[in-house]
Amino acid sequence: MSDLVEFPEQVYVDAGDAFEKFDAKLARFTLENARAMMWFAQLAYEVDDSGGNKNAAKIAKVADRWHFSAITPFRAFGLGTVLVTTSSRSWLFTLAAIGIITRAELGPALSVLSYLIYIAGTISLVVTPIILSIQSARRFDAAAYWLQKHERVVMIVASLAVGAFFLWSGASSLLALG
Repeated sequence: MSDLVEFPEQVYVDAGDAFEKFDAKLARFTLENARAMMWFAQLAYEVDDSGGNKNAAKIAKVADRWHFSAITPFRAFGLGTVLVTTSSRSWLFTLAAIGIITRAELGPALSVLSYLIYIAGTISLVVTPIILSIQSARRFDAAAYWLQKHERVVMIVASLAVGAFFLWSGASSLLALG
């Protein structure tokens, strides 16, 4: 299905309405839902990330054919909120931060301040790259290229650091009991 290429508009026309039999309420696998998701993934390859808009008209026609509509900022915020609140990774790190703050016995005011600093830090990890990409796309592209090139090593180091912390935390708690 996805050839990592841009398809001519006629290919999308010939495919018809890929979302005609799509049912988002189903939790089980269906060929209709899989087909719709494959075409949706293929449409993502049509986005021109070179700074131009050469495929904008084609994407608009396909989106109209599939009955897509633009998302409002309010809905985007709501979707982001749902995704963050249901993310197991977010919960894992948040609960770990709360546990660390609690064990530090800082008192109520400093505990709340520490948690707010943690929240500000996590938000900055998302917002900073967005701001930097707006202000300096070339530098951001260079950093993104470096991260993609070294993705495996970065993931291994980050995973080892987090794993070592949890191992140390668990071991020290077990030793404290003994």
